[in-house]
Amino acid sequence: MKHNDIQRRLFLQALGACLAATGTVVSLAATPTPASVASLDSFLGAASKLCDLKLDNHELAASYLDALKTRFEPGGINALMAAAGLDAGAFAKAVVTSPLREVSQQAMLLWLTGMTTDLAKGTQSVVSYTDAAVWQALPFTKPFAQCGGAFGYWADKPAGL
Repeated sequence: MKHNDIQRRLFLQALGACLAATGTVVSLAATPTPASVASLDSFLGAASKLCDLKLDNHELAASYLDALKTRFEPGGINALMAAAGLDAGAFAKAVVTSPLREVSQQAMLLWLTGMTTDLAKGTQSVVSYTDAAVWQALPFTKPFAQCGGAFGYWADKPAGL
């Protein structure tokens, strides 16, 4: 089995465990104000590098940033956003070392799964389900309970594959 297949399998197992957990649905934040767009753009840049995906949903970014702010000090979040300006190699090294390691891991998990965890309370909350980046990262599937098309759509090969 190739290394990518093993990593994909581990990712899918972790995702399955996350999706199996139930949580409280948190409503999305209101449309960001122009003053906060620069901050959201920085956060989107960092998240895009972390997930290796093009992320551009400002509404979702505002919700995720709020979720991270409840768990981390502003300095750690700001350091992550500042690190996004580094080249790819330096960024990869920065996000796996302290003090960015924990905040970058949680930001990536939040973007990919749409869930946040309160370690103190031992609870998980769903911030977004259908907009989680996992569905963008795995284009061959879709969120559970979301229709893929008219009856029999599954008989044809998906577009782009």
